[in-house]
Amino acid sequence: PTDIPNCNRLPALQWKRMNLRKLQKTNPTKFAQQLKDLENCLQ
Repeated sequence: PTDIPNCNRLPALQWKRMNLRKLQKTNPTKFAQQLKDLENCLQ
């Protein structure tokens, strides 16, 4: 749920998702740390 309709279509968010998928494949350790940091930030 989000307050912004179709936010998943915003170019910046599509770009970020693409880069995160790339990072997950090329550097899983860094990806895992960034995910952990983000989860901690959002709690």
